[in-house]
Amino acid sequence: MKKIFFTAFSLLFIAVLSFGQYRIDTPELIGPDDGDIEVMPDAILDWTAVLNATGYHVVVSENENLSNPIVDEVTPYSAFQNTYLMFNSTYFWRVRAEQDGEYSNWSDTRSFTTLQMLLLDEPGDGDDGLQALVELEWEDKYEGNNLSGFEVFQLQVDLDLETLTNGTPEWDLFLPEETGSSYDLNNVYYGDTLYWRMRIAHPNDTCPWTEARSFVTDNVIELDKPSDGTTNTALDFYIEWDEFDGTLDYEYQVHTNAAFNGSLTYFVDSTEVPVPTLLYGTEYFWRVRGKNVRDTTAWCEPWSFVTADMVTHTEPLNMADSVELNPTLIWEPIEGSSTYDIQYSTDPTFAEPVSANIGNAFFTISTSLEEGTNYFWRVRACAEQDTSSFSEPWSFTTLGSIGIDEFLNIEQVSIYPNPAVDMATLNITAKKSAHATYSVTDLTGQEIQNGALDLTTGQNTLTLDLDGIANGIYLVNLSIDERMLTRKLIIK
Repeated sequence: MKKIFFTAFSLLFIAVLSFGQYRIDTPELIGPDDGDIEVMPDAILDWTAVLNATGYHVVVSENENLSNPIVDEVTPYSAFQNTYLMFNSTYFWRVRAEQDGEYSNWSDTRSFTTLQMLLLDEPGDGDDGLQALVELEWEDKYEGNNLSGFEVFQLQVDLDLETLTNGTPEWDLFLPEETGSSYDLNNVYYGDTLYWRMRIAHPNDTCPWTEARSFVTDNVIELDKPSDGTTNTALDFYIEWDEFDGTLDYEYQVHTNAAFNGSLTYFVDSTEVPVPTLLYGTEYFWRVRGKNVRDTTAWCEPWSFVTADMVTHTEPLNMADSVELNPTLIWEPIEGSSTYDIQYSTDPTFAEPVSANIGNAFFTISTSLEEGTNYFWRVRACAEQDTSSFSEPWSFTTLGSIGIDEFLNIEQVSIYPNPAVDMATLNITAKKSAHATYSVTDLTGQEIQNGALDLTTGQNTLTLDLDGIANGIYLVNLSIDERMLTRKLIIK
């Protein structure tokens, strides 16, 4: 009987001891997953929290049996962050809960492998056409893990692959972890092949170098305007070219021969500059190259432009009839001109012209011209350094004593308001009844609108609808029996 009682008591005692030893729940591992790869050197080990646990005993080792652990710590948290694990290495880990000096069972043992090396992104191997500021990019996420747990990137770049891998490369840069996943390599050589590679490091280890990639930079500045072969340019304008990243300064030349023999070279830090002093009616060639602290591009292929040789008349239209006796002669200005010489005469050879030099691109003849007379006029532009050719003469015929003034009091034919916006009124004083037609044309003779009206003796009005007509100078032409009177209309 005593033997039976002793045996039962022993079994109960063992059961109580067993229950006391394992009453703490075992943590369940969350991450990294077993066998994960490309884990960062500062890997966070995560597990479920255990009720009433006062701490967790975590072990990390490079050995599957967890001998010689590199981490053997008790932490109050349900996670543990490693520091500076070796690159491309496999680690094993497990954890158990603690409560007042007692421990749960160990969790399962998991393994993970740390990041092997960086992966380069852009530029792709062999990419060409790059400028002298090259954005180098690399992957910032590996198997879902953000790049972290190191101190510096090491970036090497050189013109020679052998020097890059076995020598002292020209660029050997150490960039902080905060650099992110890209770096702007500035002041790069022009028109060359460059090689680059990267790795990362922390105090305990350095990962292997990436493969060496190459990229090719461009060597030519792209011109913008004036376009190649442009004609009739002003003497005063800006030449422009495209910005070339990684370029601090530009040199440009403008000359009258394509070889640029004896040309001056101008140095600027802008991509838009005024032209130097130009002559009328001359062909010029221009080109640009760029510079930075390391290199200079080749000269680009030159473009050419030709400056205006003469002004273009606009009003009155060539061979216009019934022009008022004090007309305003108008022409298109040539930018860069300071004054204009104007001549008008009844002689097409301008043997004894009336001349004037003015600073505007229009001239009103103040002394009344002869009625019913054919006049010729021409203009040339003047700059401090040159004078253009005279324009091709245009002609006009003034109102005659027998003409449209037979029907109209031409001094009382006017437009109001002038300048006009959306609408204008043509006021006409007729000497007698007549059937008339009218038209509105631009300065090139393009007809904008037309119509007919019957005039009665005395005051007549015609409303002109200008809505939708572009701003500019126009001519309102009134015709009776093939005789025409023209008035200028400005729309703004």
